[in-house]
Amino acid sequence: MIRRNLKRLYSQFTDSRRKALWVLRNGAASSTTPLFIVGSQRSGTGMLGEVLGKSPEIENLGESDPRAFENYFIRDVGTVSQLIRDCKYRFLVFKPLKDSERIRDLLSLSPSGKALWAYRFYMDRINSAVKEFGRHPLEFFAAFARGDRSAWQMQAIDPEVERVVMSFNAAELTAHDGAALMWWVRNSLYFTQDLGSDSRIRLWSYDRFVRDPGRGLESLLGFIGANSYPYMLSDVHADSFRKDTEPVLRAEIRELCQSLQERLEQASARQPS
Repeated sequence: MIRRNLKRLYSQFTDSRRKALWVLRNGAASSTTPLFIVGSQRSGTGMLGEVLGKSPEIENLGESDPRAFENYFIRDVGTVSQLIRDCKYRFLVFKPLKDSERIRDLLSLSPSGKALWAYRFYMDRINSAVKEFGRHPLEFFAAFARGDRSAWQMQAIDPEVERVVMSFNAAELTAHDGAALMWWVRNSLYFTQDLGSDSRIRLWSYDRFVRDPGRGLESLLGFIGANSYPYMLSDVHADSFRKDTEPVLRAEIRELCQSLQERLEQASARQPS
């Protein structure tokens, strides 16, 4: 643990030094392109932000950065717009996962804005989510069934998605069922909001990226228009890919997730390489 923390601190110091040198050599960028990382939690979004943040021309504001976020929600439009205007780098990364349903509104803040909808193989994401959140999703589903619509996870959901959620009794579901259903609810937004028709938004697969980081980075940077640097992939590994045993899920929930996984993969395959 100590070695890992020291490595992270050294990496952060090195990244900051590279950025400072980039500004000294090139001057502050004349304009900044915001990049919003959205999608479902536990889908490799932290790693993605760190990879991008290693570039000397990209600043990464993680979801815990108080300049851009409060309680993991992105701050008001005025604050975000000011951050974009004040940025010295060519690109500024935000990770408003809790505001994923508002991605089109966020993109309207800049004519050059781009977004990545991050997703991960549902079985791996379920295992990761249960370790992190336990049975919390079931509490949200139970409250939703009682008429409480306040949970951020349940915002802007489609009537058909709501009907499916209401067909389950949260008290009868396991923690893994709850995590799976939440994966399905959040990633369904990509299709119910027709985000695939927006050229500013691209699907990003964690699994595909860690299996072939070089190709994945080339495609990613091509989409946003950034330069590649050899050290950007120094901390990428596939250790969590298909790491744990697949959990047993209720058959109906597994079918929902499998069908949506296939739709995401098909939509991703249709994107420009």
